[in-house]
Amino acid sequence: MTKQKQDLVASFNKENKNTKYLLISAASFLISSFLPWISFYGIGVNGWTGIITLGNLAAIATLALWALPKFKIDLGELTKKTDLAYKVLSATMAGSVLIFILQSNFSFNVFGIGLYLGLVSATAAVYLAFVGMKK
Repeated sequence: MTKQKQDLVASFNKENKNTKYLLISAASFLISSFLPWISFYGIGVNGWTGIITLGNLAAIATLALWALPKFKIDLGELTKKTDLAYKVLSATMAGSVLIFILQSNFSFNVFGIGLYLGLVSATAAVYLAFVGMKK
């Protein structure tokens, strides 16, 4: 493993438990976007359609907000307000899933595994951002 990768892993291991779980939730939300969100007669739609794209961008931004300072990229004033940014981004992930469910008008038997994983990941991210983070 290269030194830069070792530094990234070491800095992840130094994070507090809530931040680690928040980052894992964002990563699992991103993974869920590649799984089928709706499956109907063998035709699947993944999580890169419609409003879910906004949630995916929020998950990418969550991971980038943590990773970019580790690569010595200055984020300016944003580094002082990471807790607020995590709250906004996690709420965006959860909101996009809820809007997707409300807009879809499908019964729960056609929802795919990606939607359920995304819903659990977004819910965990919101809980960790609002309840778990230090005030």
